[in-house]
Amino acid sequence: MKTKNLLDLQQLSGIDSHDLSITIDLEPILEECMGEVDLLQELVSLYHENALEFIGSARIHLPNSDFKELGLAAHKVKAGLAMMRTDSLHAIIVLVQKECDGDQDLKHLQFLCDCFTKEYPTIKASIDATLANLNQG
Repeated sequence: MKTKNLLDLQQLSGIDSHDLSITIDLEPILEECMGEVDLLQELVSLYHENALEFIGSARIHLPNSDFKELGLAAHKVKAGLAMMRTDSLHAIIVLVQKECDGDQDLKHLQFLCDCFTKEYPTIKASIDATLANLNQG
């Protein structure tokens, strides 16, 4: 199952994301890297660092209601999520950024950041497994 519709499935059926099999297709990104697996590994490493940085930033900026900094942290991670085609995480970040620029509803932002934090390990495992398969092949 691709990640694109994961949020919709969760909302409609209450399915736990850890029960779903998520696959991330790294082949298009590998092609953009001209077949250089080392470059792909660097991009994946940067992706993971940025995702973890966002989670850390959310833990710092949410309790302080620092919407500007949270919005900047969301903006920083957004391009990497789009590049890796992790659509569920990207959709969450787009909502975080809109909320920071708009209503600034602290409860909604906390919910969105919690969703990101819960979803990320599943996506990370899928990316890491796919990358390991590419390294073997």
